[in-house]
Amino acid sequence: MKYIIELPQKESTVSPDLKFKGRNLKSGEFLGVTKDYFTKNGQPWFPIMGEFHFSRYPEEYWEEEILKMKAGGIEIIANYVFWIYHEEVEGNFIWEGQRNLRRFVEVCQKCGVFMFLRIGPWSHGECRNGGFPDWLLAKGFELRSDNPNYLAKVNKVYRQIYQQVEGLFFKDDGPIIGIQIENEYGHAGGFDGEKGEAHMRTLTGMAKEIGFDVPYYTATGWGGAVIGDNLPVMGAYVDAPWADSAEQLPLNDNFIFSDDRNDNGIGSDYIDSVTGPKKFSFDPSGYPYATAELGGGLMVTKDRRPVASGKDTEVMVFTRVASGANLVGYYMYHGGTNLVGKLSTFNESKKTGSPCDLPILSYDFQGVIGEYGQTHESFDFLRLQHLFLVDFGREVATSSVFFPEFNASNPENFEQLRVSVRHSQDSGFVFLNNYQRHADLPDRNDIELQIDLGDTQIKFPKFTLKNGQNIVLPFNLNVNGTVIEYATSQPLCLLNDDNIVFWNYTGGCEYKIGGKIYKGQTGTELNLCNLNIKTLTREEAQKAWKINREGKEVLIFNEALLIENGKVYTEISSKPHTAKATFKEIKTSENGDKFFKIILPELFQDGERDVYLTIDFEGSLANLFMDGKLVADWFYTGLPWNVGLKRFRNDLSGKELTLQVKPLKKDAPIYVEIPPKYVKGIACNLFSVSLISEFEKNI
Repeated sequence: MKYIIELPQKESTVSPDLKFKGRNLKSGEFLGVTKDYFTKNGQPWFPIMGEFHFSRYPEEYWEEEILKMKAGGIEIIANYVFWIYHEEVEGNFIWEGQRNLRRFVEVCQKCGVFMFLRIGPWSHGECRNGGFPDWLLAKGFELRSDNPNYLAKVNKVYRQIYQQVEGLFFKDDGPIIGIQIENEYGHAGGFDGEKGEAHMRTLTGMAKEIGFDVPYYTATGWGGAVIGDNLPVMGAYVDAPWADSAEQLPLNDNFIFSDDRNDNGIGSDYIDSVTGPKKFSFDPSGYPYATAELGGGLMVTKDRRPVASGKDTEVMVFTRVASGANLVGYYMYHGGTNLVGKLSTFNESKKTGSPCDLPILSYDFQGVIGEYGQTHESFDFLRLQHLFLVDFGREVATSSVFFPEFNASNPENFEQLRVSVRHSQDSGFVFLNNYQRHADLPDRNDIELQIDLGDTQIKFPKFTLKNGQNIVLPFNLNVNGTVIEYATSQPLCLLNDDNIVFWNYTGGCEYKIGGKIYKGQTGTELNLCNLNIKTLTREEAQKAWKINREGKEVLIFNEALLIENGKVYTEISSKPHTAKATFKEIKTSENGDKFFKIILPELFQDGERDVYLTIDFEGSLANLFMDGKLVADWFYTGLPWNVGLKRFRNDLSGKELTLQVKPLKKDAPIYVEIPPKYVKGIACNLFSVSLISEFEKNI
C-alpha cells in the first residue's frame, strides 16, 4: 500500500532561546533548556534519565549498579529523598549507611553521571504516607499547604537535605543538575488552581533560598498537577496497576503516535470518578516535552498483577520520542528493596490510607534492572533506542513533529498505519510502529512510503513491517558530508564520525546515496567516499556494544552485560550453579498458607559475584525468611521469582531459609495477567527452586 506524507512547507518554529540555564564554575560547561529542547554547551542535547533509589539498595553495591545503568545508556540518575526514611522519629535525622545521600551523590560523580534530586516533601514513590513521617500526620495542621507550621517542618528537612549535598551541585563541579519540587501536586492531593501554584512557588522559593542552585527545577505535570513556574515533566505507563479493576484494561494509548502528552492512566486511583481526568495546568507549547516517569516497568499490587514485557517498554518509549519527547526519563529504571523502620514498615498500603497494597520489601517494579541488580529483557531493547538518541539526538531534539492524516489516532484502529515524522527542513526520521500491547496487528506488507518535500519527493522501496515490529527510517541524513537520501533500516550509532551502523529485522537493507542505490547485508560494509555503512540484524544490534579502544570507537558483540570502569570493560554472564538447592514442605497453616524449608549448598566458592535463587511457585504472595526474619517477598505474577543472595552472603552459612506461600483464590477480585493453574479454585504450591551463578571477567 502506498503512503504519501506531505510535510508542511512552512517549518514550525523550534526556539533556541534559553528559559533556564546554569554553569559549572570550574569547567565552564553550561546547561540550558529552550521551550523545545535541552542544551549542553549551547548545543542541542537529548538527555536520557533513569530512576534509582539509593535508600532502596545496599550502599556497597551502588557503584556497580550505576555503572550498569550507564552501560545501558543512562546519563542522569533521578531519585527521591523519602522524608520518613531519614526522620522517622521527629528530630532524629539518619543519613548513614543505605540512607547516605551524600555518598550516593559522590558515587554518581565518580561514575560520570548527572543527577536529578527529587526533594519532596511529599514524594509518593509507593512509600508509606507518600514519604511523610507518621509523626507529621499526627500534628493536626494542614499538610501540603502554606500553613506556617507545615512550612517550618519542610524548611527543616530541606535544610537537612541541603547539608548532605552542599558543594555537589553542577555549579560546584558536582553532578546535581536538577531539583524536583513535590510530586503530582494538585493531582494526588494538594491544591489546584492559583492556590496550588502559589504553594509550589513557595516551596521552590524556599529551596532556592536555602541554596539549591541548579540549571533545572521541575514538577510533575500530568493529571492537572500544578507546576508553580517550574519545568513540567510527564510520564506514561503500559498498564495501570493502581487502577480499581480486576479486569484487563482497554488497549493502551501509549502505543500510538499522538500530540497528547497526558497519560490519563497515571495515578488513575486519584482521578475523580465524576469530573474525570484533569487537563494541563500549563500551556505545553511553552515547554519541551520532557518525561520523568516513562515506565521502565510496572509495580505489582495485591489487586493487580500486570506483566510488562521488554517490547511493551521499548515501544512505549519509541512512541513517546516519535510524538515529540526530548528527554527520556524512566521510572523505575532500577528496582530496589524497601527498608523497614524502627516503628513501621515503609511500604504503601491501604492500612495507611493509600489506594494500593504493595509488598513490605520488594520494589522490583519489573524495572529495566531488577531488585537484585539483574538485567531484564528491556535492558537490551532500550539500549537500541539509547544508542540512536545519543548519536542522533541533536537532529531529533531540534526537529518538528508531524502526524500524517492517515496515522492511526486510537489504539483500537488496526486498519491504518501508525506513523510519525520528526523533521527539520528537508531531513528527518520516519517512525513506524506495528505493535500494540494485548493485541495482534496485521502485517504491513509492501509498504510504499513517499515523503513530499515541496519540489522533491523521496520514494522508499517497498518493505514489510510485521506484527510486533517498530523502526525508525531516516531521510536526507547527512553523515560526514554524505547525504543518505533514504535507508530501509534504523540507524544504530556512529563510529568515529565516518562510520554508521544500521539494523533491521532481516539484515538486508537498501540505501540511496547520490542518486545511486546500494544494497547492504548483514556482516558486510559499504565503503563509500566519506562514509562506511554496516548493516546488522535486530538480534545482532541488541548485543552490540560501542566502546573506546585505543582512542577509536569500535563495536564489539557480547551476549552478556558489559559495564565500563575507567577503561576496563567488564563482562557479566550467568550459568546454572554446579550444585542444587532442595526443598521440602514442612507445614500448612489453618488459613491454607504452605511453608517450605529450602536447603542451600555451599555458595560463593567458585568466584561467583552473585548467586540467584529462582523460586517457581503459584499463590498470592511468597515470603522468604532467614532465621525467622523476613528477607524477601514477592506478589505472584506468573514469572519466576529471582532472589539475589549476594547481599546475604555473610549470613548464609548454616542458616535455614523458610518460604511461606499464601493461597490465591480463583474468585478473588484480583487481576492476574498470567494466571496460575487453580486446583479446586485455589493456587498454592512450590514447584522448584534452582540456582544461577553470575560471574565477571575483564575483557
